[in-house]
Amino acid sequence: MQEDPVKAFIASEFKTDPTSRNYMYMVRKLAGRNTAVLFLFPFAFVFIGAIFAHYLLVLAGSAALYTGLIVLLIHSRYKLDKEYRQMSMSFRYFLFNSPISFSFLKYFIFGILVLSSIISLSYLPPTIFTGIIELVAFMGITSFLLLWSPYIRNLIRHSTELDSPGINARLSAMEREAGIHEVRARVIDGKTFGVANAFCVGVFRPKIFITDLLLESVSEDEAVSLLAHELAHLKYRHVLKRILPTVVVLIAATAAIIFLGMALSGFIRIRGIQAMMPIYIQVIVYAIIFSIVFPSALIRSRQENDADRFAVFHNGYVNLAIALLKARKLNLIPLAPFNGRRYSLILRLDRLKKYEMEKPH
Repeated sequence: MQEDPVKAFIASEFKTDPTSRNYMYMVRKLAGRNTAVLFLFPFAFVFIGAIFAHYLLVLAGSAALYTGLIVLLIHSRYKLDKEYRQMSMSFRYFLFNSPISFSFLKYFIFGILVLSSIISLSYLPPTIFTGIIELVAFMGITSFLLLWSPYIRNLIRHSTELDSPGINARLSAMEREAGIHEVRARVIDGKTFGVANAFCVGVFRPKIFITDLLLESVSEDEAVSLLAHELAHLKYRHVLKRILPTVVVLIAATAAIIFLGMALSGFIRIRGIQAMMPIYIQVIVYAIIFSIVFPSALIRSRQENDADRFAVFHNGYVNLAIALLKARKLNLIPLAPFNGRRYSLILRLDRLKKYEMEKPH
């Protein structure tokens, strides 16, 4: 009986490695601290608002506090990655170029944008016209950040088209079969940060990226499977579906901001609005952060399963499974992390094998 190549790869490559387990433990510990900051920082509004009566000071103090916390969190991750991944870059380079920094930037900009909108409305004449202006400006900026963020522009600027005729030809064939417009994969630097990953971004002009670290570590068949997985995200419009809940909440938050600005300006009379303002801001910012984090997490699992099924149907179970295992090892992630089944790749590999059995012949 022929041995399963996936099991053979696991047996040979995934042995007890305390380094990866220690790294993963520290990453999860930092993630817990980051989550606490992202969700608990609005409480700072309440304390600052209790000390200062004027909401301009609430804005300045809260923005300064949040900025400092974000930089400290990024620096903690920088020290961890520098130790385990032997990075030689400066913190400044890491701060302005790493994927970790850009993920924090999204939360930071949204939070500051909400506060700035409240202040600007409080100084504009509170009319329907200024409310519409504020709505258009707010939604325009947030749409820009969601659909064409500085991170995406940075990726395109520092990437090159994948130069592999064999992979490109097979990718084009899958695109034609799936009815997807041609998307050329792009290669980005992953060696500097020790990142092995493939992903897609964008809605109107989507792009697929793969890091050079991962591309050089997998075979052509395995690379095609990874890119097929990303093609599936484009085929099923997963990026758009992932941000729709955020857009809905942002519209509601914009309406709340307009209402609050009119109340602060005296256009709408609400008793005790100044004293309660920090709490109102807290509710709005919480709504935005929850809309970014939780709906995305809830639908991401189903989207990943659909993309895995597409990749297995087009290029087989073994190629995708081994490619995922190689990426996991390069990213210093143990096969079965200490923090439970949710993060175990074993369950995903079982699903891939199930998709192989469902594959039409």
